[in-house]
Amino acid sequence: MSDFVIKIQKSKFSRFYMKRMGILFYMIVLPVFTQDRTFVGYAYDNQSGKLIYMENYYLYYKDNRIFKQEIVYKDTNNKIIAKKVLDFSKNNQIPVFELQDFRSGYIEGCRYLNEQFQLYYK
Repeated sequence: MSDFVIKIQKSKFSRFYMKRMGILFYMIVLPVFTQDRTFVGYAYDNQSGKLIYMENYYLYYKDNRIFKQEIVYKDTNNKIIAKKVLDFSKNNQIPVFELQDFRSGYIEGCRYLNEQFQLYYK
């Protein structure tokens, strides 16, 4: 995700222009953060600089907040090696999630059951 800063000096704008800038912000910038987004991360070996794996992120928005996130991990041959799915529908700060490592069969996660969060692994 890209970060940005909007600086407005009050001395250069009257209240009239400040209100218009606020409306412009909500019309142009806010929709960027409410649409589904995708981006890729790369993991490199610290010593050799060689690519180890890639992370493909998929963010899904509903009602102006992330409700689901998927992360697909791929090796250098573009083969899927693991997948993590996070669900923020029960709590927007504590996601229910599951990570599956397809190389070893390892699974870990957090589920919401009987009104409490439970961690598990296999």
